[in-house]
Amino acid sequence: MPKVNIFQKALNIATRVIHFQNRKAIDILLIQCPPWDIAMPPLGIAYLTSYLEKHGCSTYPLDLNIMLSGLVAKKDKYLWEQRSYDAWVDDGFYEKTWPSLRDITRRAIKKALKGYDAKCIGLSVNFAGIKVAGEIIKIIKSIDRDMNIIVGGWSCVNDHMRGLFPQGLVDVFVVGEGEKTLLEVVNKFKKKEDGNDVPGAIFVKSNQTTCKRRDMITDLDSIPWPTYDKFNLNLYTSRTIPLFTSRGCIGHCTFCNDWALSRPYRFRSANNVFSEICYHAQKYGISYFSFKDLLCNGNIDELNMLCELIANSDLDIHWDSQAIPYKAMTSKLLSNLKSAGCGTLIYGVENFSNNVLRTMQKIFTREIAEKVLRETSEAGIATCINIIVGFPGETELDFQENLDAIRKNHKYITQIGAVSVCLVNNDNDLDINSKKYGIVLSDDPAIRAKKWHTINGENTYDIRKSRAERLLKLIGELNLPYATVTL
Repeated sequence: MPKVNIFQKALNIATRVIHFQNRKAIDILLIQCPPWDIAMPPLGIAYLTSYLEKHGCSTYPLDLNIMLSGLVAKKDKYLWEQRSYDAWVDDGFYEKTWPSLRDITRRAIKKALKGYDAKCIGLSVNFAGIKVAGEIIKIIKSIDRDMNIIVGGWSCVNDHMRGLFPQGLVDVFVVGEGEKTLLEVVNKFKKKEDGNDVPGAIFVKSNQTTCKRRDMITDLDSIPWPTYDKFNLNLYTSRTIPLFTSRGCIGHCTFCNDWALSRPYRFRSANNVFSEICYHAQKYGISYFSFKDLLCNGNIDELNMLCELIANSDLDIHWDSQAIPYKAMTSKLLSNLKSAGCGTLIYGVENFSNNVLRTMQKIFTREIAEKVLRETSEAGIATCINIIVGFPGETELDFQENLDAIRKNHKYITQIGAVSVCLVNNDNDLDINSKKYGIVLSDDPAIRAKKWHTINGENTYDIRKSRAERLLKLIGELNLPYATVTL
């Protein structure tokens, strides 16, 4: 069979929920750019789809990420593993791999634009996807140079990252929580109005460089949850539905910029979350859910109520979530979580040295974290932890304390999610207040986050890398599996 026919067959399968009998006029085509999770549909554009349509804005979500992952050559499948995301920001990726993706991408976009007459296209992009998103935008502009391009997601939360996109090709950046901002932006395009007064949006063509901060949506129950009726769920590698129970975080970790960008902490009511779970279970037969909150246990009362609703129903479901291992995680709560189908909790422990935990501004101590891990394991819930090596102020004694705690508690740890040298990412407290931490940052953006050092020379990249390698050796000796490593 000719190669083009194989491609066409695969492309037809990937887009079979799109009907092209008559070209349909829509307000916006939403594209999920790679790399992203291929196990489940993308929650971000799913939320945007439901919100826009509730408010009279017609849209269609195109998961280009899942399409490309299914169409690439076998040798390139590794690119969709989370541990391979760095490859997407490597210049060598474009020399070796992008040429083979370019033709597939062009055909997929042309097919979508033949089916939908869109006034604008919105791209959801994470940091690893900035380069490939730039190539996708060039393809769109080569097909329709007048198309309005909107970019949102974690790729454009600051000047540095926005500056990495192709100059002159992005019309609008949506910064932060996207529902209200994107709706107003699309309506501006529909009405052909000037849009430089939209909070949360930067209209590049109007020479905007900053935007007024938009107030976050406080009543999360007012946001329609995704129905996924415009997604082909059969394309994903698992029968899993992602969902949010909250936005923001009750913690203020100094290495993290997520909480600052999504503050304040807000939560959905247990009844609202339960209604969504019931909908997906009944409509799609879904029995596994992945909570994509920064933490599921920020409001213990609502979490307990959700557990009661699930346990007292006839639902047979399982779920996982991120969580904080703090004192509110009692054995009673953990028992309730297990009864409600919780199978795995991913704890942001990061370190077992109390000295380091204090500098990180964690809301727990080593002793509390150890107790929560033990009781979680005893409740029959799998535990996953993340570890950061070489935080500012970490001494060799602190690092040894970390190793000792992992050795001591390894039977309560199911998996290490990520081992990472400490990164100074844009807009976290380490970046904003680098002098307070005695950090010297490079002017080279390519190495800035990873290859910083302290003024006293006691913490360098080589020291951090060496410690991470020693930690990995211990993990190997303990036969603990791990998911990703950042060295």
